[in-house]
Amino acid sequence: MQNIYNKLAKNKKVELNASDDLRNELERLQDISSLANYYAYERFDEIIEELDEIKLKMSVEVDNLAVNSEIQYPEELFRGLQEMMMPIELVADGLGVDPSELTPEFSEAMQFMDDYKSLYEDYRSKYKEVVRESGFLPDFL
Repeated sequence: MQNIYNKLAKNKKVELNASDDLRNELERLQDISSLANYYAYERFDEIIEELDEIKLKMSVEVDNLAVNSEIQYPEELFRGLQEMMMPIELVADGLGVDPSELTPEFSEAMQFMDDYKSLYEDYRSKYKEVVRESGFLPDFL
């Protein structure tokens, strides 16, 4: 009889351990299910809305900069400046002197145009990179 009692006692321990293991596993799986539920029905929608807001903000900024700003190709930007410089060049040419000798702004303007051309190429290159990396912005340059 003692032998049967010992077997039942051992069985109870096994049943209790199995029950605890089952409860722990079920709790773990419920936690996983809860997390999946949160993302499936709430958080992923919030992330999509956040992405849409970021896309809109980026689109407005980049599009406005490309379409509405005065940042332009150097040839277009300097048309007026070059027209102002032409009479100075003609007078300097007639006198046989460098235009910078007539006005120091002439050499400053020449240097500015050279610097801007380089800057514009960097600007344009970075703009193209932003458009390419975004995957959704239109290319206006």
